[in-house]
Order: sequence, then C-alpha cells, then structure tokens
Amino acid sequence: MFRYFKSLLLSLILLQSLNISASELIGDKDLVSAITGGNKNRFQQAVSYIQLNQPAAIPSLLKDEYLDDDDEEMRERIITALKEYPIHEHSATWIEILKSEKNRKIEINLIELLSSSKSPAFTVPIAEKLLVPRSEVREKAAVMLKKSGDDRMLPVILSLGQSKNPIDRIYFLEALNYIYDVRFQKLAISMLQDENKSVRIYAIKCVNYNEVKEALPSLRKLAAKDDNSETRKMAILSLVSFKDNSSGSMLTGILKDPDIEIRMEAVKALRDLKYYSSAERISDMLTSENSREIKQIILDTIISFKKAGSISGLKHIIQNDSDPKMRIKAVYAAGVSLDESRSVDLLKDALSDEDYRVRGEACSALGSFKRKGVSEILINQIKTDKSRYVRSAALYSIVKINDADNIVKLFDIYSYEEDMVFKEILRDIIRTGIQKRIR
Repeated sequence: MFRYFKSLLLSLILLQSLNISASELIGDKDLVSAITGGNKNRFQQAVSYIQLNQPAAIPSLLKDEYLDDDDEEMRERIITALKEYPIHEHSATWIEILKSEKNRKIEINLIELLSSSKSPAFTVPIAEKLLVPRSEVREKAAVMLKKSGDDRMLPVILSLGQSKNPIDRIYFLEALNYIYDVRFQKLAISMLQDENKSVRIYAIKCVNYNEVKEALPSLRKLAAKDDNSETRKMAILSLVSFKDNSSGSMLTGILKDPDIEIRMEAVKALRDLKYYSSAERISDMLTSENSREIKQIILDTIISFKKAGSISGLKHIIQNDSDPKMRIKAVYAAGVSLDESRSVDLLKDALSDEDYRVRGEACSALGSFKRKGVSEILINQIKTDKSRYVRSAALYSIVKINDADNIVKLFDIYSYEEDMVFKEILRDIIRTGIQKRIR
C-alpha cells in the first residue's frame, strides 16, 4: 500500500511541476501529439511521463504515426520516446519501423539500437537491410550481424547469393566481406564464373579479402582468358596477393597478350612473385614492345631479378631505343643482370652512344667487372671521350677495379691532360693510389 501511495505522490508532483493537467497527460492522443508535434518543452514533459508511467497503448500509436509521416525530425522524436520502453517487449513495433525506414542516417541508428538489445527477433529484419541500395546501411547491417553471430541471418544471405538479380549477388558478396562463412565458400567461388562481369569482379574481391585459397584454380582461369580486361587484371592482382607461384607458368604464357594492360600486369605479377624462370621471356619482350611504360616495367623486373636470361632484349634497347633514359636504364640492367662476358661486350658497345649519359652509365657499370681487358676499355674511354662526365665515370670505375697496373697508365694520361679540372681529379686519385701501395 505504501508503494502505491508513493508512486501516486510522485506522479502528482510531476504533473504539478510540468504544469500540465492530469487529463492532458493521461489522454493517449494528447501524449502522442506532444511527442510528434509539441514544442520542445511539451516533448520533454511527455517523454518524462512515459519514462515514469509507460502507458501501454503509446508504442502502437507512435508506430502508426511513424509509418504515416516521413518527416525526419518527427520520426527521431518518436524513436526517442519509444526507447523509454524495453526494446525486446515491443519487437514487433521496432521491426515495422525498421522495415519502413529509408533514411540512411535513421536506418543506421536503428540497426545499432536494435542490435544492442541482442534480441534474436531483430536478426532477420537487420539481415534484410543487406538488400537496400544504400551502401552505408548495408555495411552497418553486415557489421552488426557479424557481432551477433546469429545463424538466423544465413537464409537471408543465401537467398541473396542465389538471386537471379546480379545486384543481389553483388550485395551477397559485399556482405561476405564482413560475415564470411565457410558454408558459402562454394557459392562465392562459383561466382568467379558468373555471367555478369561486375559480379565476377566482386567475387574476386570477396575471395581475396577472405583468403579463400580454394579459389586459386578459378582465379588462374579468369586471369588467363576472361573476356573482360578489368576482370583479368583483378584476377592477376589477386594471384599476387595470394603469393601464388603456381600461376607463374600461366602468367608467362600471357606475356604476348594483345591487350597492353594485361601484358603490363603479367610482367608486374611475375616480378612480384619473383618467378625467375620467366626472365628470358620477359627480356625478349623488349625486342618488340612499343609501350614505354611496359618497357620500364620490364627493365625494373630484370634489375629486380638480377637476371635477364637473354641479351637480345637489352641489346635492342641500347642500340635502337630513341629515348636516352630508356637506354641508360637498359645499360644499368645489363650491368647487374647478365653474366660478365656478355655484359662487358654489351656495355662496350654502349660506350659509343651519342648521349654522354648513356656512355657514363656504361663506364660506371663496367667498374663492377674484373674481367681482363675492362681496365683497358675504360682507359681508352678516358683518352678518347670528350665529355668530362664520361671520363670521370670511367676514372672512378678504374679506382673501383683497384688494379695497381692502372696507376702508371693514369699517370701517363695526367702528363698530357689539358682539362685542368679533370687533371686535378687525376692527381688526387694517382696520389691516393700510390700512398695505398706504399703503406
């Protein structure tokens, strides 16, 4: 009895403090009106009354108002009021509200709110939000479903994957980025062969993101002969991310593909996979490749491999390419990637290039070899070349070779040198060399 009087007393005190008559607050319609259309004070008063009394008819009435009016502010006021009731006790009301909502912001808030209740009643309605066209909402639904881990969502997700609508299948693959389950593995892999190229692309992203190694045979097939260039490129990138060395032979086979972008991705993939067996085939591409970008990538790959396999490609660039920067890079690649005998012969030819930078790079590269006669080649370049840049490169390569016999030869050059700057450089090198031998 005391508790009853205490509750009644509190209600009367609240009514008096809010300056609202009992008949106004007890009337459900007036209460709903205060929530949906009242000013800020009446709204706060109504919410406080609901918090204290929780009138049973209000949730249903507020739901009807919510469904009849799409005013965003009004809907947010209704949600605020409904949150004063235990969510799980009014799940049907919340489900209807969630299904009807199309506003991205409110949808996301509702998904978070209902997920936080951990009531299984909301699993399927939230899963159904994976079908809406608003990407942020789909993502939020997937994230919340992952947290819940409730298998009730699986039939909804499966229906997406089996839909004849390619958009639904894409949404299915997107969802698996958050809630991948091995039970969907075969379905996801099968979509790598989907008739719709966008679905195939999303399937590549899905198996890659979820590290589904069982998809590798299908990915190799896509990379080799899909009829869409973008799909093939993404499949190649996926094979690299899987570090799939078993795809090396297939990638080597498409180096002559008519599609320039496929050739480029194939070379980069072989480089990243360190598939050294492809070195000769990659190098040979230089004899016929017209794309400057691909030639750059090929040279980068040869340098990375420290192996060219074949001299013909580099020789073609050094002797025929119109871009001196390309010739410089090819000279450098020859210096680091070929065996000594072939490299020296190729670099020797480069010493007659019309561009002083190419000749200088050839001199620098020759400094890495100890083959008999290399010093003589460099000495001769110092004697005959008119570029101080080239002569200096040759001189420093001679120092790198570190042959005592070269000191006398350099002194002979010093004795008749007319370029005072270069003569000073010679003097310092000869002096250092003599001091090193004396010690």
